[in-house]
Amino acid sequence: MNARRVYETPELMSNILNRVEREHYWRVLTLERSFFNSAVGVLWKDVSYEIAKKFISSRIYRSQVYKQSIRNIVVVSTKLPRDEKSQLAFINKLINPFPNLLRAERKDSLESADCVWVLKKTDEGKYRVEVRSQIVLTKDSIPRRTIREIEYDGMDIHRSSEVVFRSPKSEGRDRIPVSLEHVKWVEKWLKYLLDPTRRNPRICSLNTDQIHIDIGNLGKIMGFKHQGHLPILELRAPCVRGFDVDQLESFCKILSKDLVVLKLDHERITGCRLRLDKIDKVIQIFTSSFPKLRYLEFSLTIAEQGRFIPVNQIPIVKEDITNQMKDMKRVVVNIYSHYTGTDFRYAFPVDDVAQNLAYLGAGENCIYELRNKSAVFLGCNVSRELNRAVHEFQRLAPDGLIDLHAHDLPPSYSGP
Repeated sequence: MNARRVYETPELMSNILNRVEREHYWRVLTLERSFFNSAVGVLWKDVSYEIAKKFISSRIYRSQVYKQSIRNIVVVSTKLPRDEKSQLAFINKLINPFPNLLRAERKDSLESADCVWVLKKTDEGKYRVEVRSQIVLTKDSIPRRTIREIEYDGMDIHRSSEVVFRSPKSEGRDRIPVSLEHVKWVEKWLKYLLDPTRRNPRICSLNTDQIHIDIGNLGKIMGFKHQGHLPILELRAPCVRGFDVDQLESFCKILSKDLVVLKLDHERITGCRLRLDKIDKVIQIFTSSFPKLRYLEFSLTIAEQGRFIPVNQIPIVKEDITNQMKDMKRVVVNIYSHYTGTDFRYAFPVDDVAQNLAYLGAGENCIYELRNKSAVFLGCNVSRELNRAVHEFQRLAPDGLIDLHAHDLPPSYSGP
């Protein structure tokens, strides 16, 4: 009788369950029906779509309780279609089975910070949907601009699009033939992207994939401006032909100040021409151009004309920070080499590079990664050491100007 009174007293039930750690809630499910209804609301509040879909068509009592308890769903998949029609149809079918759903999102991986689409329930009871479709350009396909937009009752849809250059299958990243036919494909895509009467006005992201492209053509695409068209705020270009610091500076002046993703990697045929001893200039270009960056990837070469760049000639940024990149989540530095000697070892200047990266002014949760794409041995755990060193320098000098503060007087001793 006393136990029954506990079960029927909501305040006592709540106090008991508040003392149970979440990972032990499954033990509570089998104790008593009142405990089941209370515990399932915690266990099933946030679930993956792989779990939630098992109960969509089920009519048994437990399944109904599970579906009513779900508040947040995460869909992780790279195989689901990325076109707008298919994605909106999927989202619409997701709403009805889960009446108390507050948020759902789709990602390519759990680690990814970017969502393909996001569904949120507003205070008015409607669902706000932010969906990004994918427009794939191939040698045979150019999309039509006039696309009929499908609307759904109870959904406030905000659309955007990502353009992806798609080349025929090849044996490897750098085995795409740079032929006349290949050049014609790029020219055809450029005509589409630079024509306001044909280009989709919702394009806000560009991925050139494995297509070799020069920085001049990239500049034309990124510099496109026309009334009614969204600016491109995400650029992923993994196969850019070699360019120097001056070309990089001119290119960055064309891009939007609101850029949030910038990936500029080199294809190996023409090679990387950004020298390691120009890293201070490269960092200054990025900090002065893109204060809202969340992801940055760029490349540097440690050797040019067959000779290594001396490690004692790496300059450090010495100017005040005008824009700190507090939104930055990850910085990736790709290392290339045009070395032709016999000793394939290079004492990578971790501290000098780390001091320059600290100048970006990113937050303490930012991850710094070094990817060695050369045949030269740079050392053991260099990427991990670089990440540690950048954060250490940021703690020593929050403004990033390590060299400037090197001769500062230490704080006075105030101990007993």
